[in-house]
Formats: sequence, C-alpha cells, structure tokens
Amino acid sequence: MLRTLAIATAAVAFMGGAAFAADLSIPETPYLPESTGFSWDGLYAGGGVGAYFADDIQTQLTLNGVVGVNVAVDSFVLGAEVEGVYGFENDDEDAWFEFWLKGRAGYLITPDVLLYGVAGVGATQFVDSSQDNYSMFALGVGIEAAVSDSISIRGEVLGVGWDGSDGLEDIEAKASILFHF
Repeated sequence: MLRTLAIATAAVAFMGGAAFAADLSIPETPYLPESTGFSWDGLYAGGGVGAYFADDIQTQLTLNGVVGVNVAVDSFVLGAEVEGVYGFENDDEDAWFEFWLKGRAGYLITPDVLLYGVAGVGATQFVDSSQDNYSMFALGVGIEAAVSDSISIRGEVLGVGWDGSDGLEDIEAKASILFHF
C-alpha cells in the first residue's frame, strides 16, 4: 500500500510539472536595431567652424566648406576632398581664404566611426592685396562619426606649414557636419 501511494505521488508530481511546463512562455527575442545603414562610399559635402592657431598672431575664427569622395574597402576608407576656408580678420591678421586639396586614409574602428590621417597642399589668398599670398602643406588626423543614414560629424586637426617655413608651424582645428549622397 505504501508502495502504491509513493508511485501515485510521483506520477502526480511529474504530470503537474509537465502541465506547468506547457504553460511556461518563453519571451520573444527583443528587437535589436541594425546598423545605421551608413555607407562610407561616395560623395559628400558640408561645412563647419574652426580656429587657426599661430605663435605670432591671435587665434582666428574660421569657416570651412568641403566637397569630397570616399571609397571603402572592408574596414579601410580612402578619400580625396577639396576644401575652402575663410579666416576672419582680427587685430593681428587680415581676413584670408585658404584652398586645400587633401587626401585621407582611415580605418573604421566601428561601422559608424572612422579614424583617419590626412595630408594636403593648398594656397592662401589674403583679402588685403598688400600682403603676400603663399602655398601651404598640411598633415593631420581626424575622427568622423555617422549620426544618421546620410549625415556624419567630424573633428580634424592639421599641422600647417607654408613656403619658407621650417615645417608644420601652425595648427588648424575644425569641426564639420557632412551630408553623404
């Protein structure tokens, strides 16, 4: 009799567990958004603000506009761009325009963040024609981040030299917003 009671109790316990397991719901996998869909390939254009730092003059506020093209291969991005920069007049320096032709090479540290190096050549034209104009060269680094499917923001710092300089003597720092097509 005791044996029959033990078998009956075990059977009820197993059947109850099976019935409970049938009611157990497994939550669905939560929705995980995919990457932004940003493509580093193709044309882009944009603009921004910055500053020009030199030992012998006060810091100058700058505005810039840029048009460029990128080619992405796996996690590497190569690009070329044309940039125009306007430097505002201050107590030490007249207003000026810079025109740059730059190349850049970078690595995607995430699908939406590009770390890159940049090199370029350019020319400066002063608004006051009594000052000499000169050609320039630059080396620098930047970081660019996609913020939507077609917009990125970037920060860039360039060491700048010019005809007759002893290397990279000035610094140009910029923050820009870019629209990718």
